[in-house]
Amino acid sequence: MDVVVLRHKYNSIKLSTKSDTLIAQIPKNMTLVELEKKLVESVYAPITIITPEKEGAERERCGSLKPNKSIDTKPSVEFDQEMLREFYACKKTILYGYVYNVLPSKQKNTSVSRQDILLSQASFDSYDKRRHALCGIIKKSASQKLPNYVSAIGSRLSLCPSGIEICDNLNCWGECKDNLLKLRSNVIQLPPNLQLCIVVGQLYKLIASENTNLYINLIEKVLPNYKKNIQLIEHYTFLMDIF
Repeated sequence: MDVVVLRHKYNSIKLSTKSDTLIAQIPKNMTLVELEKKLVESVYAPITIITPEKEGAERERCGSLKPNKSIDTKPSVEFDQEMLREFYACKKTILYGYVYNVLPSKQKNTSVSRQDILLSQASFDSYDKRRHALCGIIKKSASQKLPNYVSAIGSRLSLCPSGIEICDNLNCWGECKDNLLKLRSNVIQLPPNLQLCIVVGQLYKLIASENTNLYINLIEKVLPNYKKNIQLIEHYTFLMDIF
């Protein structure tokens, strides 16, 4: 089941499922802390932020990636050595904090089921082909979802960069220079609460120098768990080595 965050013309936000079942109504003045708590507690992903006029099309598109149903708690950051070997071999991967098996299939096109990413036999046969196929999924998901997510969070903080770029040539999760915010596409692989942590951190670079007391204090006013989450993000840095 996918959760879609909808921004409506009255500036209210709601969480709903693809089947239009209302989960929670979120008022305009909900803090990011409260939003983060909902994201952490929810096992539903991915998170998509869309405008009313694009609602119909986006509802259809967001159904292509769904969380692993076998996971009934929030995503774990404990990866054993065997699992890491499978990640590096591109026989497993992560999307929205959930682990997916990468498997061959008889179909010609790549598809994502509730537990697996299915590749054509030709795409699965070699490491380079598997990696290429997974990179395509990650880049497409990131380019579709992250810019709208950054814009929505930036609006709530009154911090709006002049541009948002999703790229792969960064040696970090994101950067913000000359009023331009860049995010590495791997951000889409992180659990939603850690995505929120990275986006908020980058947005505050618009008004404060990174790692200064002012910068940390501003972030912790809206995300008190910021330092803890930054430590959790370190468990996912291996993803940047793979992709």
